[in-house]
Amino acid sequence: MANKEKIDYLLLDIRELETLVAGMRDAGVYPVSFFGQTFDLTHKILKDLHALETDQIEMLRKQMEEHQALIQSIPPSVATPVQTVQEASITAPAPIPAEPEPVIQEQEIRQELPAEQGLSDQEERVGLRWRRLGLRHRLRRH
Repeated sequence: MANKEKIDYLLLDIRELETLVAGMRDAGVYPVSFFGQTFDLTHKILKDLHALETDQIEMLRKQMEEHQALIQSIPPSVATPVQTVQEASITAPAPIPAEPEPVIQEQEIRQELPAEQGLSDQEERVGLRWRRLGLRHRLRRH
C-alpha cells in the first residue's frame, strides 16, 4: 500500500474519532462503548502513524545506501579532495592615536568670528568673552 493510501485511511480514522467525540459533547453520561471505541481508534491511529514513520525511515536508509554506493563508484581521479582554505588570522586594527586639539589663540578667535553688524562695542566684547569662556571650557574638558 502506498503512503498516500495509508494517509487517506489515517484521515478516515481521525474523522471517525472526531465524530465519536463530537457526539458525546452534550451527553451527561458517556456510555462504556464510547471509551472502548475511542481507545481502539486512538490505538489504531497511533499504530498507523508508527507504520508510516517506520516506512519513511526504511526509505531514507535505502536512499542513503544508494548514495553511498554512488559515491564509492566514482573513480578516485574524478573525486579529488577539496583543498581547504586556511582562515587568515584576524587582528584588531591598531588604535589611532588621538591628536591633541590645537590651542586657539585669542587673535585667531577674533579672525574666525564673523563681524557682527549692529552691535555696540560693549555687546561685542561681552559676546566675545562668553565665546572665549565656552571655548576654554571645552578645551579644559578634553
